Parts: sequence; C-alpha cells; structure tokens
Amino acid sequence: MPGGTRPRAGRKPVRINLGELEKLCALQCTDEEVASFFRVSVRTVERRRRKPAFAEAMERGKAQGRLSLRRSLWGLARKGNPAANIFLAK
Repeated sequence: MPGGTRPRAGRKPVRINLGELEKLCALQCTDEEVASFFRVSVRTVERRRRKPAFAEAMERGKAQGRLSLRRSLWGLARKGNPAANIFLAK
C-alpha cells in the first residue's frame, strides 16, 4: 500500500522468498522468528499471511515439519523408547 500523495511514495515492499519461508516453517519457526529472519515486523508476516501464495507456503512448510517430527518419533518408538510409545498411543 503506497504512502503519501506522491506517486511511488513510501517504503518499497520487502521481498520475502517463499522457498526460504517454507524451509523456516518446516523447522516450526514462530512468526517472530520468521520476521526476524527476513528483517520485517511480525505485523508484516501476519498481514502477508492473508495472501494465498504466502499462506500456502507457510502451511506447506508447517506440514512438512509435522511430518518430519512424526517420522522421527516413529523411529524412536521402533527403537523401544517408552516415552515415544506412550505419546503415539495417546
């Protein structure tokens, strides 16, 4: 959203690489951590999440992170870790 009355006035939009965003979300980074990585405010991340491509990249990354976590949890359970077995049984 441009600011001021002059054409092209205001701060230029910050480019956020969706590939990098997806990788960060796969690591289950919080909005604060994502904002810090891209050197923007948390509000910018929250506002951009309303855009379909941005939200899709975040959701895809978070799903990959959950899958990775589940995979490693199953690996621990197969090795006989009682805590992992209890967690998966619930």
